[in-house]
Amino acid sequence: MNVNLSSVLSSGFSHLKQAGILRSFTSTEKMVAFIAAAAFGLYMVYCTCRYFYYNAKAPVDGVGKRVDFFGLVYEGEFKNGRLNGKGKKEYLFGAIAEGNFVENQLNGQGKKFANNSIWFGGRWLEEGEFKNDELDGQGKRNYGEIKKYLFFGDIVPGQSWEGDFKNGRLNGHGKRTWPQGKIEEGEFEQNELHGQGKRTKFNGTVQEGTFRHGFFVG
Repeated sequence: MNVNLSSVLSSGFSHLKQAGILRSFTSTEKMVAFIAAAAFGLYMVYCTCRYFYYNAKAPVDGVGKRVDFFGLVYEGEFKNGRLNGKGKKEYLFGAIAEGNFVENQLNGQGKKFANNSIWFGGRWLEEGEFKNDELDGQGKRNYGEIKKYLFFGDIVPGQSWEGDFKNGRLNGHGKRTWPQGKIEEGEFEQNELHGQGKRTKFNGTVQEGTFRHGFFVG
């Protein structure tokens, strides 16, 4: 049996439009889609040119600088073409990681920070022991200023965290401080008070004793 594929597809799209699942796009929507596609295409061209420009003479082993296809810049001590040792990783939209690297990821003492990153939402700092690019061990995290929204919105003061981290989260003894005066201190699990701790609320009320997953139980 011969099947006309174009007729089948055309009939299918017609049924979808009649059902309201598909609709015709306005000229404005088409223009926005075209601009977005063109911007993405230019970005890919930029990434490709940057990749080949920086990596043409980049070392496989030794001290130097390399760029991956998506725009991350790696600078420092290389082994087998990857950061292994002291180095720096710079993200495309302004955040920076510095310290000891293993296979392009922070492992050991290091810090990650952004002074005014659009993509990463303002100014922040992570410093201490890292494992696979995440705080793991003694460390601190300070969101000095963060944006309410990703690309726009007001800059507001952020939280500070310090203590024992595991996989980027407070696990063990730690402390969280809010700029409005709220403080949590004690034993944490997955960023929440869990065990013995103390919470001072924004209005000055104090809860001290046993917590379970962030809830005060007495």
